[in-house]
Formats: sequence, C-alpha cells, structure tokens
Amino acid sequence: MEDKFRRRVKLDLKRRRRKPIASYFFFVIFFVFLLVIIFKLPPGEALIIKSVKLPIVPVFFIDLYLVIFFLFYFIFNKLQGTLFATFVSFYLLLRYAHLTHPFFLVVTFGLFITLELFFYKRR
Repeated sequence: MEDKFRRRVKLDLKRRRRKPIASYFFFVIFFVFLLVIIFKLPPGEALIIKSVKLPIVPVFFIDLYLVIFFLFYFIFNKLQGTLFATFVSFYLLLRYAHLTHPFFLVVTFGLFITLELFFYKRR
C-alpha cells in the first residue's frame, strides 16, 4: 500500500509543469529595455546600432510583444503567451494607425477568442 502511494506521489511530481525560469529573466530584460524606450527616447527619434538607424516605433512594438509574451509564458504557457501578446500588439497597432472605432476591438477580441477555443479543442 505504501509503495503504491510513493509511486503515485512520484508520478504527480513528474507531471507538474515546471515554471520556465528563463522566460522570467527574458521578461525582466525586455521590460527594462521597454522602460528605457518609453522614458528616454522620443517617438520621432531613431535607434542607432552600429551605424544602422532603426525607427523607434517598430522596435517599441516588437519589445512590447516580447514583454507580454514572456510574462504570459511564465504565468500560463506558450500558447496563451503567444495569443495574448499578439492580441495586444495587434490592437495597439490598429490604434497607432488611427483605427480607433470600438468595432475593431470587438472583432479583434472575437478573433483571438476563436483562436484560443480552436487551440483548446485540439489539445
């Protein structure tokens, strides 16, 4: 009886999902970079890396995507991290393009809920 219990406890410990610690560290790194972008660089300025000028707005959206992705990957899992980060980035890109009607939010939200349910059903 005790042997079965020990085996069961061992299996339960193996089945537990470990938190991906690396994603937490990436989250912190990209979050610090995002704060630097927000507080130190004006939107019209370019980021210069080895004589290559990168506009700051695409860098901001990519960094925002990575911050949200790694945060939700650490909290939930990779699928929810990807979907939520894509949803937020896509909606903010729509706002940046002056597509601010509430209909766009509803359609975008519906699309990502549908994708979430689609991937949930496939598991």
